[in-house]
Amino acid sequence: MTDATNRSRAIAAWLFVCAGAVAFMVVLGGATRLTESGLSIVHWKPFTGFIPPLNDAEWRALFEAYRDSPEFRKVNFWMTVEDFKTIFWLEFLHRLWGRVLGLLFLLPFLWFIFRKAISRAMGWRLGIVFVLGGLQGVLGWYMVKSGLVDVPSVSQYRLAAHLLLAFLIYALLMWYGFRYRFPDRMAGPRRGLGTLLVCWISVTVCWGALVAGMDAGLAYNSFPLMDGRVVPEGIGRLSPWWLNAFENTAAVQFIHRVLGIGTVVLALYAAWAVRNDGAATRRAALVLAIMALAQMALGIATLLSHVALPLAVAHQGGALVVLTFALWFLYVPGFAAAGAARKQRRPQQIARGTDDQPVDIDTEIVGVLAAADIDPVGENRRTGRAFDRLDHTEDKARPEGKVEARGTRAPDEGQQENRRQTHHHGAADGGRRDNRRADSVTCIN
Repeated sequence: MTDATNRSRAIAAWLFVCAGAVAFMVVLGGATRLTESGLSIVHWKPFTGFIPPLNDAEWRALFEAYRDSPEFRKVNFWMTVEDFKTIFWLEFLHRLWGRVLGLLFLLPFLWFIFRKAISRAMGWRLGIVFVLGGLQGVLGWYMVKSGLVDVPSVSQYRLAAHLLLAFLIYALLMWYGFRYRFPDRMAGPRRGLGTLLVCWISVTVCWGALVAGMDAGLAYNSFPLMDGRVVPEGIGRLSPWWLNAFENTAAVQFIHRVLGIGTVVLALYAAWAVRNDGAATRRAALVLAIMALAQMALGIATLLSHVALPLAVAHQGGALVVLTFALWFLYVPGFAAAGAARKQRRPQQIARGTDDQPVDIDTEIVGVLAAADIDPVGENRRTGRAFDRLDHTEDKARPEGKVEARGTRAPDEGQQENRRQTHHHGAADGGRRDNRRADSVTCIN
């Protein structure tokens, strides 16, 4: 394995770890909202807010600040300092994890830049991801502020923006991780279908955030009907009409249901559409369809349970899982197509002598022989011309008279002339075939 491969895999592992940290952040944020802990900290201190209260005086100061909030005055007026602590810690952990995530991304990023392991173009892309992470913190506070004014509830629009930005950061980290872990990719045959799935899932998540922001999941707790009707009554009562899609409880939940069912239909269609494609594409589509069905089942269970905390948190996390497999379904056909094209093209290029790609004698020749179905110890299971190909690969890989493989001797001029004549005229006697066999086996070893 080359140093470049090791670096690419290290970068991919770092990006996947960061994506996992973002996923945990999303789940933790969902738990914070569902337990009504998100408005417990009424100040935002980006640089010093990671220090928790250390004594009773600091706890009392935080509690007095919370007592001035609308949530305490209208909802939690019965709370004492000890009660306040139960909602404080979850919001504090949510904010602290955001700071940890920033360091988890920034420090390895700077190291890879210093080591020149990341190209300039990818460096800019990952830099944008870091900026989006900072904006996510600002947007989170902007969302919290909407619940500190008059009504102790955050704006559903700001909540949706906050959640969608988290999903965007997660998707970018996963996509770039795929590119580093599986770099050989070309335009896939299912790019349109995969893009449609990713976009549809994103819109479904958006309306799920609107449902959460409006507490619409606490209404119409039946399925498949809504209050005994397919289309609930009062779905268009607001004016102008388009406002119903964002601020009407019945309409918002109805749209989210339709989008969720549409996600399952699209995923099942994708599994059917790729039934004759490669194994990797079929597996990706099948897993995506299964996860979409599981996510819909979680959503129904959450609704019927009147938004039970474990089910609701699992439903929010399940959306990330479905998005992950949709991204993989979008990526894997191109990766599989590139691999198939490479396996088909490279042995033919070597046989024709048109392969001008430099060969690393220590590692690459064995891979070339395997791709051509040639036994490294000297048996050719297909054509009987294994050593003609290997000799030409050696001639292309190193200049005359120089040795690049460990433990080999530079061939004399007579041997090199024999090899060139063999490639040009296609004839070789038994003695030259034995010489080439010995040199080739030595080179591989």
